[in-house]
Amino acid sequence: MKKRLIKDLFLRQFIYKRETFFTLTKILSRLDIIEHMRFIYVLYKIQKNVYFSKIRNRCFITGRNNSINKLTKISRLKFKELTRAGFVLGFSKCSW
Repeated sequence: MKKRLIKDLFLRQFIYKRETFFTLTKILSRLDIIEHMRFIYVLYKIQKNVYFSKIRNRCFITGRNNSINKLTKISRLKFKELTRAGFVLGFSKCSW
């Protein structure tokens, strides 16, 4: 669990550093034919996991990657436990 969280954090930092370079290189590769070949070579050397779509949102308590609340970064199961215990204010169990 901790291993996945550390790996995800490392991947996020790597992407933030590389994504601007990657997009600029992609735009500049459209300029000239000779420059195009040089930039294409540079793009192939870059690792392929430079996109934000490769990142998984994870619960920072459990490490679970399914059904994460974007606002709190907690999985729905852990959020349910915390609200029942009274740690999250303003939420109560609904009754119809």
